[in-house]
Amino acid sequence: MFCTNCGKQIADDSSFCEKCGNKTSTSSRELNITKNFFYSKEWTKSGGFYFASIPHFDILIIQEYLYLIKFPKSYASTIGLIIGLFFSLIGAVLGVLIGISIEKNKRKEFRSRWINTNGQLTTNEYENNYYFKIPISDLNNNFVLNGKKIKLSYRGEMITLKGNGNEVDRLSQYIKKNIT
Repeated sequence: MFCTNCGKQIADDSSFCEKCGNKTSTSSRELNITKNFFYSKEWTKSGGFYFASIPHFDILIIQEYLYLIKFPKSYASTIGLIIGLFFSLIGAVLGVLIGISIEKNKRKEFRSRWINTNGQLTTNEYENNYYFKIPISDLNNNFVLNGKKIKLSYRGEMITLKGNGNEVDRLSQYIKKNIT
């Protein structure tokens, strides 16, 4: 995980940051997470035109809510594309690939604020970063699975996300088993 004060990477079981001395966040045991826990990474927004940097989301289902967590905008792949175009088409492709790698690492670092590398929730920091927070009791009316895409709507706003096949299947199975 990373220190929420200075950003230094520290061991997942640390109580304090070795660089700045900041107390680390609450552990999952202290959060008392006992039921309805599901986490799925790397969903992308479907529909619309994106030059290179596509908005990314994670899905967290915990206790009574489904959280759609949106990551901060990152333009590394767009910048890589533009810079690469000055050199050649191959340069543009390489620029995008490097940018995508940078963006993925930024999402991993951002995600580490609330979930560790073992997939255990370590803090409730996700509460500060959600796009939607849908009560589980409202999920049947606001969630549609359509092939490899899901549609979520809440309070008049709708978003379509696509995930890789495994994540769509995992989410679908979890919802069928634990929610419906």
